[in-house]
Amino acid sequence: MASITATLLINTKTGFGPTKILFGVACQNDEAFWTFGNKNTIELYSFGGRQLDSVRTQSENVPRDIAVSRIGDLLYTDYFARCVNLVNGKTTRQLI
Repeated sequence: MASITATLLINTKTGFGPTKILFGVACQNDEAFWTFGNKNTIELYSFGGRQLDSVRTQSENVPRDIAVSRIGDLLYTDYFARCVNLVNGKTTRQLI
């Protein structure tokens, strides 16, 4: 059986810690990534650690998961509202 080795690519400060817990990350592109945790906001950071953008969930619920589409739109799931939302710029719309 082949072994899998994890490699640390980058270590960036995002403000997550004991009270702001990180749940997940999704790459936006080669220069930035989205993060989400136990708050109702999803934040975009540069790999240098600078916050570039922030999106608040429509329902004010904590997102369950995030992803980035092939064309760069942010998607997030809302477990309690039972929906998938697409964020394009500052516009959010419910897909499912």
